[in-house]
Amino acid sequence: MDRPIVYPGQIPLETDLLSTNRNALVGLAKLCAALFGSTTMAFGLAATPDSPASMRVAIGPGDIYQLANLDSSAYSSLAADTTHQIVKQGINLDATYLTLSAPGTAGQSINYLIQATLAEADAGATVLPYYNSSNPAAAYSGPSNSGQAQATNRKVSVTLAAKAGAAAATGSQVTPAPDAGYIGLWVVTVAYGATTITAGNISRYAWAPYIPDAGLLVGSIQQGGTIASAAGGTADALTGIYNPNISTLTNGLTLFVRANLANTSTTPTFTPNSGTVAAKAIVKGNNLPLAPGDIAGAGHWLEMTYDSTLDKWTLQNPATGIAAPAITGGAKNLQASATGSSAAVSISADELVLSNASGSYKTLSGVAVALNSAGTGVNGLDTGTLAASTWYSLWVIWNGSTVASLISMSGTAPTMPAGYTFKTRVGWIYTDSTANKYPYGFVQYGRTVRLKRDGALAAGFPGLFYGVQGNITTPTWASSRVRGLSTGVALPPTAGKAALMVGTSSAAGMTAMVAPSASYGGYSGTNHLRAPLTVSNTTTASGNGFTVLGEVLLESDYLFYAGDNASCNAVFVGWEDNL
Repeated sequence: MDRPIVYPGQIPLETDLLSTNRNALVGLAKLCAALFGSTTMAFGLAATPDSPASMRVAIGPGDIYQLANLDSSAYSSLAADTTHQIVKQGINLDATYLTLSAPGTAGQSINYLIQATLAEADAGATVLPYYNSSNPAAAYSGPSNSGQAQATNRKVSVTLAAKAGAAAATGSQVTPAPDAGYIGLWVVTVAYGATTITAGNISRYAWAPYIPDAGLLVGSIQQGGTIASAAGGTADALTGIYNPNISTLTNGLTLFVRANLANTSTTPTFTPNSGTVAAKAIVKGNNLPLAPGDIAGAGHWLEMTYDSTLDKWTLQNPATGIAAPAITGGAKNLQASATGSSAAVSISADELVLSNASGSYKTLSGVAVALNSAGTGVNGLDTGTLAASTWYSLWVIWNGSTVASLISMSGTAPTMPAGYTFKTRVGWIYTDSTANKYPYGFVQYGRTVRLKRDGALAAGFPGLFYGVQGNITTPTWASSRVRGLSTGVALPPTAGKAALMVGTSSAAGMTAMVAPSASYGGYSGTNHLRAPLTVSNTTTASGNGFTVLGEVLLESDYLFYAGDNASCNAVFVGWEDNL
């Protein structure tokens, strides 16, 4: 900041003092600009009802900071300076009272906008004494003894005005926009028949560019007054209002919004100044789309940063986290079951990961759903008519709020009910051959499934091989397709292991073998290449049959069998699903 220099014995000039004042004005203006920028700001200027109550509203003391010419007119001996613009400070030390009027039509109301602008005017006109060189003892009155009054103060203050909107039916009245050069501060609503203005009639104008009441340091930095807003708009199209108004987006701009609703779509948007700043998509920090519920709803403070490269808002604290789960279908304590004697299938899990077509993930907790295989749509068959002796994939689905189930003939792309976008397959069911078409009875823990001897399976498990087939010594093998969606196939297409019971009768000299391919060796006490699932009673009639329960890791859709007696057999009891 410049400072004039004067010396002892020097004849003082009026410009010494004028320059000091102007330089101080410039220095203060530059400080204000560094703090507030060049947009118009207000501080104080609180609106309250008159006391005693009347049709007046009181606007308290306060300041306005607004860009203006350094001097629009000559400042005494200093010439006008309209080349430079600075942030000037207008100050009102006392309250200003504005009188409002009620509309003249019953049922109508008016919104008055209290608006403000910076006002600069010369004041304090006084006839000043001037030096009289002819008679120094008798001063001139005014310059050249003209008696002319001159301004003694260049006053910068706040001009306040009440701008009336159009009267309209109460509830439909519209607040007018500020006039050019003005900023809006308050809205006062006056209804027909009103004789006084109360505090309930006064609200802050939504876009009032106020410095927080607690000041810049406490109110803005510590309390977040300039970067925090309650959310407006809808669940998937959020808006905010900030002071000062945000007119452009810059890379790294970080704002906070207190949500009112949970998002239901994967593409919600946000704008900090509706109508001025275009709404941009909200994504997670790794540019993944949001999952429904990432904005958790009322009370969730959202921290969002604008990324100019993405041209999107990145949500720093999504409710479900930023990193995607490793796999769809990840589960904790997954269970499913059916009795075999009804259409009901139950599914539960402590935690279960679902995904949608855009690659978003959702971890559900406390899953417990009941499916009716005879039904259609949500908690039933996705499309078509239920068929007998058919495999149906079993799904858990989610629409952002409701967890449900579904069965489908497709193991990868079920037809989803309206509104449901998240899904994961949790297993399979197989319908029996009766008119009921009930699911076979089963119990499932995680990926392991075992059939139950109930309903259509009360007489026995599905048979695979019986009697004399192939040769246990050579060996030669009988094969059968055991995995797929074809009618009568024993295992679903995603089975990775087959669980079987292989047995013989109690008579001596019987062997049954099951292998995942024809590459295995025959039965021999010294053959280390024998089939992985072999049961043999070759020496002594024991009085009891021999049965082995085992699993075979599938190498293809086929299993291979060799047996040397009519009583040899292999039956399915379950599978391990490759979820």
